[in-house]
Amino acid sequence: MGQRRKLLSGCVAVLTVLLGVSGCGGESQAVEVPDSVFEAVDDLLSTPDEVDQAERVLEAQCLQSHGLDAPIDLTVAVTAKQVADVGGVFRSKSEAMRAGYPSTYRDDNDDPWSLFEKSLSGKDKKEYEKLTDFTGKNAKTSCIAEAYGVLFGSREVAWKILNTFNEYGAHTSSSTLNDSNVQKALTDKYFPCMKKAGYDIRKIGQMSSIASEQLGQYRQLGEGPNAKEQEMALTDYECQAQANLLEVFQNAMKKTGGKWMVENEAMLLERQEKLAAALKKSIQVLKGEYTYNDYLDQKK
Repeated sequence: MGQRRKLLSGCVAVLTVLLGVSGCGGESQAVEVPDSVFEAVDDLLSTPDEVDQAERVLEAQCLQSHGLDAPIDLTVAVTAKQVADVGGVFRSKSEAMRAGYPSTYRDDNDDPWSLFEKSLSGKDKKEYEKLTDFTGKNAKTSCIAEAYGVLFGSREVAWKILNTFNEYGAHTSSSTLNDSNVQKALTDKYFPCMKKAGYDIRKIGQMSSIASEQLGQYRQLGEGPNAKEQEMALTDYECQAQANLLEVFQNAMKKTGGKWMVENEAMLLERQEKLAAALKKSIQVLKGEYTYNDYLDQKK
């Protein structure tokens, strides 16, 4: 469930970029980007875990109002915050230790929501499918649309904000992976550091595949990485830090997408503001200070 929501904020699209498909090519995007605009883009490339959790709570409360016994479940896949158009870059030691690698999550989960979904049949299952439709004929009236409406003001606003990653990718001149400074940092520093640590890798993000190969898909949604995975992620982060990868990728973002950022400054700053408001509302939901019923009462 949490994993399905993440696809709107770009986590699934990362796979496409890693294969070398990014942007429309051609014209240079290298311009001076104000810090405030870059920070807005950086914030908008992924969704805070609290927003994913609050969406789930509100969706469950909406389903309950329709007679379905949906659990109030805060379980989501904890992932590292998106960096540029690639996966596998950690922003801090604590993030690496907390998130680990998404590849070690199980495909078949026993979290409360997954068990609830598995328990449905007949009329209840059809009703659930209608009420959780996000892109089909019931999308505008589904509980998912209602949940996002509570957090962002409307489903349409939520879609635009969560789609920023894909818009950014569509307007870059090329992937940040093609930037000469990125390639130099990877080839001269990151890869040799990882090889010294015992991991002979050839691309950023490859450690996720190695983690699933060595450890398997052992984690339930919401479960943190085990000691071995944390050790792998810490080694990965330390080699990234030695190569200064975070800053190198962020500089490459400005070179490959800077023009789009500057031309859409007002839109991006507005979206950042709305995402911040959604995060604030999400915290209220998670604290029990605001519910779906409160939302319905306000609509009357």
